[in-house]
Amino acid sequence: LVAPHFPLVVAQEFYDLYPPSTLPPVKLHPDDGYKRHPWVEKQNAFANSEAKFHDAKERLAAMSAYYGLCTSLDHNIGRIMDALGAAGLADDTTVIYASDHGDNLGARGLWGKSNMYEESAAVPLIVARPGQVASVCATPVSLLDISATIPDHFGLAFENEGPGKSLYQIADEPTDNARSVFSEYHAAGAVTGAFMLRRGQWKLIHYVGFEPELFDLSDDPEELANLAQDPEYKAVLEDMTQALHAICDPEAVDAQAHQDQAEMIMGYGGRDAALKLGANAATPPPEIKP
Repeated sequence: LVAPHFPLVVAQEFYDLYPPSTLPPVKLHPDDGYKRHPWVEKQNAFANSEAKFHDAKERLAAMSAYYGLCTSLDHNIGRIMDALGAAGLADDTTVIYASDHGDNLGARGLWGKSNMYEESAAVPLIVARPGQVASVCATPVSLLDISATIPDHFGLAFENEGPGKSLYQIADEPTDNARSVFSEYHAAGAVTGAFMLRRGQWKLIHYVGFEPELFDLSDDPEELANLAQDPEYKAVLEDMTQALHAICDPEAVDAQAHQDQAEMIMGYGGRDAALKLGANAATPPPEIKP
């Protein structure tokens, strides 16, 4: 189910559920005096995501369409669940719902993904299995945990050398505030690598060559206050940075990413030749060059 996603086109019945005049204002918009983090500013300059809209009215219409797409998706998931019931499979089927990324949806004057803020990096992850009592797990998890959950579901041995852990096990255990969830970004618009570490209430965004960002998602789920430069949180910043370096060396990984990208560009005949290829709607298979 490819929704919500650009192009932001949705059936009128779902669009009409979210009249543009009723939508809340976007948070931290540069027009209101907010200054984006320098790394984010440079990343956004690659495509200037908000420039695709002609004016504020069109941006609000896009938000209405996005919310409508979310409701349309929910409606279609309901159809799938109804079909399972009609087929007599509802009591014998586990459903895992997740997504690959979110959307900034105008926050900070940004659209699309490509950064580590919650709007972009945090995604829904829902597991519904027969007999499961509805609950919320506060332990940070990632999509890597799905790879450990599926074999666990079928009672299969799983040779897991990565950080993934069965969601069943995580849900059955007390909240683990020491568990770390890690992500990194080196793709479109990234002048250097961006690395994210989530542990307990804390979230660190480490930008190679730039100042970091630190958020307390317990007190500040909207990420309105960057605590990285606050002396009161120096120990937290140092602890989170040390935990990140226990996973990888961000500077070394960034250098390797740039080297890999340079080699890929040369494989297409150099920068000028690569630029002439234009944009692709999706990543082609490894054996096929665009």
